[in-house]
Amino acid sequence: MQTPSSTSLSSASPTPPNAFDWRLDATGRVVLQKLRDPAAVAVVVPAEIDGAPVVAIADAAFAYAELLTSITLPTSVEIIGANAFFRCGSLTDVALPDGLREIGPKAFDLCASLRSLRLPERLKTLAFDAFDRCSALSEILIAPTNKKFSAVDGVLFSADSKTLLRYPPGKSDAYVVPNGVEKIAPGAFDGCAALTSVAFPATLQTIDAQAFRDCPALAKFQVAPENANFRSFDGVLYSAEGKTLARYPEGKGDAFEVPNGVETIGDGAFSGCKSLQKVALPLGLRTLEANAFSGCKRLTSAELPDGLQSVGVEAFRGCKRLKGLALPTTLRSLGSGAFYGCKALTDVKIPDGIATFGAATFYACFQLRSVAFPDGLREIGASAFYACDSLTQVVLPNGLQTLGPAAFGGCRALETVAFPETLQIISAQSFKGCAALQKIALPNNLREIGPGAFDGCAASTSATLPVGLQTLGAAAFSGCRSLQSVEIPSGVKTLELGVFSGCRALTSVVVPDGVLTVDDEAFNGCAALTEISLPSTLRTLGFCAFCGCRALTSVALPASLESVDPDAFFGCSPDLIIYGKTGSVAERFAENASFRFEAR
Repeated sequence: MQTPSSTSLSSASPTPPNAFDWRLDATGRVVLQKLRDPAAVAVVVPAEIDGAPVVAIADAAFAYAELLTSITLPTSVEIIGANAFFRCGSLTDVALPDGLREIGPKAFDLCASLRSLRLPERLKTLAFDAFDRCSALSEILIAPTNKKFSAVDGVLFSADSKTLLRYPPGKSDAYVVPNGVEKIAPGAFDGCAALTSVAFPATLQTIDAQAFRDCPALAKFQVAPENANFRSFDGVLYSAEGKTLARYPEGKGDAFEVPNGVETIGDGAFSGCKSLQKVALPLGLRTLEANAFSGCKRLTSAELPDGLQSVGVEAFRGCKRLKGLALPTTLRSLGSGAFYGCKALTDVKIPDGIATFGAATFYACFQLRSVAFPDGLREIGASAFYACDSLTQVVLPNGLQTLGPAAFGGCRALETVAFPETLQIISAQSFKGCAALQKIALPNNLREIGPGAFDGCAASTSATLPVGLQTLGAAAFSGCRSLQSVEIPSGVKTLELGVFSGCRALTSVVVPDGVLTVDDEAFNGCAALTEISLPSTLRTLGFCAFCGCRALTSVALPASLESVDPDAFFGCSPDLIIYGKTGSVAERFAENASFRFEAR
């Protein structure tokens, strides 16, 4: 096979500099930022532009040049950035210069016609995913004088041959990892669609969890009997003592029974097994590590056994057909994103042993209808139930102290929430976009409502704020267009930016003594507001604080006011009466804004 070299294409004339967008770096050297003509077929990058050497190809500089078949880079180029040649699907010839030092992440991602690549002698940095989805790439060559890398039979290794770095995605059939290899690197076999089996030597010590993604034909692992770290049984890879299932080959089959004696399903063990439909787990299982079953799109059944203690981060992420899941009573840990995107889940009962669970645990579980929480639960993490569109009611447990950011955000069908008296913090956007939520009755011990916590809860007609509330965040009730009245507790010192903006049904507000600031747009667009009581402690009225409050006929501004933004009442009725003390900020504001002033 003829392989590209730095001389094979160099005889062509350089492409004119005006074919590129470019800039000078801090040292006055040229960085090519973009190929202007996406229909270009052959490009020879010039060595200089305006007398300055071309040293770098910027991120995505040639991305989507789908007709490009060849690219020649001058010896001056040292860096190829991330996604530099992304989706150059016709690219077959690449001449990499001897001076190249670095190839960035996904630099040649989806270059589906690239068959062979020679890496130059000075290359030191190569992103593990630089050749993702190069489905035709069957060999990677390396200059023999390169001190960082080596190649054997078209497979890329570290210079000492102890780490297998990249098996070409287009290389087919079975592969025997050479003796002496100790480590399989991240993404080493990623996207190897025709790979059928892999045999590991006695010297192998570690295999990265992401080493074998998207290998649909891979049906068997084999391990040398002398290996002290791994063993294989029926084509499946295990730890040497058999207690951890390390990797299930993606092409093995659609059902599997994990053998007795296995205590741990390893990091990414079944990840991306798209044909797997059913898995039986043994009673002795204790741990599902991160990504254990992530991306198993056809998995419908995975009965979690009693004795299971931990479900790791994103363990079942993207298992969109998984349903009827029962979490065992022995469970003590539930990782972030554990069931992210499990669209078929309908009912979940959180076991008593769970005190907290992490971010996005049930994110986008669109068919989830009910959740039962244990009384020992103290915190629900960020986005835990975000976009659970079928959830209509939630009863939060006694003992719960914190709702994380966006915990129930985007739950569009959620109508009722029962809050426990133990709840102290409702974080930012916890219920943002819960358009069907009707009544917001908050517990007495609540201290904090975060920014945007109830933003867009359009059906809510009332909100009872507890007397102990200290913090009411920006836009906390913004867009609650059915909210009719609200009484601010005395512990709140600032009405933050847009806190009640767009509450167009709001007719009356009582702002208590102690409040110092009504911030920008706090009541912007409250078109039905007819009555507002401002406290004697108020010092500042911000920009557009009451903009568009057209039904407001009068307002008494206290003598404590130190500043009123000129547009604080912009868009209000021209007949608005401002009450205040003679010679006060209130009088000066009324005069400047052309509102009627009456002394009190």
